[in-house]
Amino acid sequence: MGKGLQPDIWVSDIYAINLEYLKGIGIKALFFDIDNTLIQYSDHSSSDQLDAWLERVLDEGFGVGFLSNGKDERIFSFADKVTVKGDKLTRHPNFKVTGSARKPLSKGFRELAGKFNLKKHQVAMVGDQLFTDILGGNWYGCYTILVDPINRDDDHWFVSFKRIFEKPFLKKFTKS
Repeated sequence: MGKGLQPDIWVSDIYAINLEYLKGIGIKALFFDIDNTLIQYSDHSSSDQLDAWLERVLDEGFGVGFLSNGKDERIFSFADKVTVKGDKLTRHPNFKVTGSARKPLSKGFRELAGKFNLKKHQVAMVGDQLFTDILGGNWYGCYTILVDPINRDDDHWFVSFKRIFEKPFLKKFTKS
């Protein structure tokens, strides 16, 4: 498992995640940050490509969790726009949400893993930020996957500020 800010793997985007590999190491659920991981920060809707990919993740037997520092209303509003098998993602039995997660603290990770009845080693956290998603996942003890932000120019001002401090660490890591 990664330590501190070091992700277990770093890929270009969610579509580059090797689901077979994750299955092979015992991962049962993928927890996703939303903003700039699944959609742009200013976006509030899904895409056909994202819908199809999340459907594939579910079809492969993984649980899908949204773990966000955002407010529950925003998370559920977005999740209601994701369609899998012709229905809303929020109606799928293997989909769970924890909002206002306060990443990098472990409380949100524990809460979401509990909703799936999974242990930390069975979870992978997928996100675009070192200081929230990756650090939080590593503190919790789960597998961590760093993805490049969808659009850095669309970040909340505070995230843009934090990314300045991420740069020296990113230079030390190798993208998978």
